[in-house]
Amino acid sequence: MSSSSQLKPAHVLPSRPSRRVAWLLGMLLVVVLLAPRLMTHTPLRTVFLSALVGKRDLLVRADGASGGWLEPLSFTRVSLHHRRGSLDCTIGRLQTNLSLLQYLFSPPSSAAIACDDVSLTVHIDEQGRWPTLDSEGTSVERARWAVSRGTLVLTVPWRPQPLIRLQDLNVNGRIEPDQHGHRCLEIDACRLLDQTPLDDSHAVQNLALVAPVLSQTTDIRGSASLTLEALRIPLDGVEEFSPFPLRGTVVMHELTARLTPQILQQVTAAVGRLPLTLPERITAPRNSRVAFEVTEAGIQHTDMAFGFRGFSPVLQIVTSGVLRLDETILLQLQLRTGLLRLLKSPWDLPVRWVLQRFTLQAVGTVNSPKLQPGRAVPTDRPENDN
Repeated sequence: MSSSSQLKPAHVLPSRPSRRVAWLLGMLLVVVLLAPRLMTHTPLRTVFLSALVGKRDLLVRADGASGGWLEPLSFTRVSLHHRRGSLDCTIGRLQTNLSLLQYLFSPPSSAAIACDDVSLTVHIDEQGRWPTLDSEGTSVERARWAVSRGTLVLTVPWRPQPLIRLQDLNVNGRIEPDQHGHRCLEIDACRLLDQTPLDDSHAVQNLALVAPVLSQTTDIRGSASLTLEALRIPLDGVEEFSPFPLRGTVVMHELTARLTPQILQQVTAAVGRLPLTLPERITAPRNSRVAFEVTEAGIQHTDMAFGFRGFSPVLQIVTSGVLRLDETILLQLQLRTGLLRLLKSPWDLPVRWVLQRFTLQAVGTVNSPKLQPGRAVPTDRPENDN
């Protein structure tokens, strides 16, 4: 006897372990696909950037980010703030060459970073010390960096105006260990001013540090360039290492200014033995060069030459000396004349002897200088109009 109905095959359900594996694989796929977006569109971007910077003393924040597993990470509207308030920095865009895959699974020993629209403010303390940054040891050991459209402001506690305010800077450099294993910031030689128009702001900052005579002038006109030699600054807070000396050169392409009545009166009294009436307006020789050096002692400069309207280059005053960070000065002022070029030895000796009698020293502060008789410093260099 045969059954009239045929048996249907039973539906085989997947086992519980198989479903768990499929669920885990699906979740893993979702995480892999969404991880870059989670990192760039949530506060996790700040965590990643803080780890990249690797500084315990810096509070880091990024308001935007982009990138992927293979696409380089980029951060926008970045801010870095020193916990003790000695450094503030904002960056419009910070571009790296590291992808998320590289950063998480194969951290490189070096990186390349490009920053646009950077504004850096550094507050020097009462002892003239730069802020130090402690490292967590998790940051990239070596990095090449480039800054475009940068602004640098340097302040000190004892004056309301910044010591330095520079804009439109393009600077390159690197971070790498020195021979002692300390991480250092290296800055390539760069031009901080490029035929920049001059105004009265340079009487209280920037060029007034290199040419203190500008602090006693008004109605400043002309243009100047400032180049800085390559330098190295320790980043690990190692006190026995110093970022100094910093060396550079200022080129006065053109400069005219009006001496304040107080300093003009002192200069007139100091050289009053000469049968001259000094005008109040001074000029600098065209394209004259002033070398400067910043050390722990202060800002030293040599051969800042200026003459008086109607007398230059027949009669010039050349200043050299130091401006300390507490704004006290010790400058030497020497008279020079272009007439020495026309005199052959020994006929130039009487003229040199007369000029040495009018060597002066400027002491006091940059805002309240006092001129007094000084000792001439012999030099083997030929006289020139700088």
